[in-house]
Order: sequence, then structure tokens, then C-alpha cells
Amino acid sequence: MAKAKYTYNEKRKEWVTLAWDGTYNADGSKHRKMISSKKSSKDLEEKIRLLKAAVESNGATLAGNVSFYDYAMQWVETSKGSKSAQTKEMYSGCIRRHFDSFRPILLQDIKHRHLQQLINANSDKPRTCQIIQLTFKQVVKSAVRDHYLPKSALEDVLEDISLPEYVKKEKRPLTELERKAVKKVKLDPRKNAFLKILFY
Repeated sequence: MAKAKYTYNEKRKEWVTLAWDGTYNADGSKHRKMISSKKSSKDLEEKIRLLKAAVESNGATLAGNVSFYDYAMQWVETSKGSKSAQTKEMYSGCIRRHFDSFRPILLQDIKHRHLQQLINANSDKPRTCQIIQLTFKQVVKSAVRDHYLPKSALEDVLEDISLPEYVKKEKRPLTELERKAVKKVKLDPRKNAFLKILFY
């Protein structure tokens, strides 16, 4: 009689083994999860085959214990390091203020609902919602490029987000008082020249 490929656990009354689930531990080692079957060693082997196929089809080596928040902050330092201080602050400020609730959520566990809930919580500030969505999208796209999330996340997580309507403020002409103030303001010659060109 052929020897069973996997171990039968008498206490659990099932076939068990450990298999890599596509994620990594904090020390960089592969994270293995317990796979079991009460039916047979052959059934357990089929479950492992399906798990391997899922890992391979996703094309992702998930980030283990890295939270979405921590990855987002690393992304700012890496991807926006060469940008202006103002641009970098826009992204990092958005993450600090609005992504703080994502600290307990692992990168690979981020879902469509997380972004939509965040948008809903800030629906009274349409421009803020645009910045939140922009930042969130770029973080997810970076995680896909780094093979921490599957390509399917681009659709599963990011598509069909409902945003509040944003109406840009209309530009208005200067009031009479403002026009008088522009003419009277005292600036150095260079700034004064720019101001006069804009005014006229």
C-alpha cells in the first residue's frame, strides 16, 4: 500500500499540512497556513493545488504584516521624494489625516468598501474626497507594481467609487475696493511689475 503524502492528525481527525499562502512574515520568510481535509490525503493535495494556482494567478507576493497605512507612508517617501515639498505634503498630509483608520488593516486586506467608507465620511468636503481617492489609487497601483497586490485589485478595489459632486468656485472680477488696493499697495519693483501686469 502506497504511503500517504500528508500527515494524518489523530487529535484533529483530519489530514493536515502547511502551505505557502503567497504572503511573507515580517522577517521576510514565507508565511505558511494550515491546510486540512477530513476526507483524504488526496483531497488535501487538491486543496493545496488550488491554493498554489490562486497565488500564481494573482501574480502577487503579498506584503505579510505590512499595514496599508505604513505602506502608504513608505510610498510617499519613495515615489514623491523628488517632488516639491508642497506636493509631498499634500499626499503625506492626506495619509496622516484620513488613512489613520487603516493602521490595523493589512495591505493585502484592503477592500473597495474601505475607500468608499472613507469617501462617505468626508462627503461634505468634495475636494478632499478627490484628494483621498487620488492618493488611495496611487498607493494601490504602487502595491500592484511591487507585486504586493494582485492586478485584479485595480478593478476590485478602485472601480465604481461614488464621489460627491465637486463644483469649482467661479472666478469673479475684483471689487472697486480691491482695485484701489492693488494700485496703492507698496511692493519692491519686481513684485510691483508682476502685479501691474496681472492687474492690467
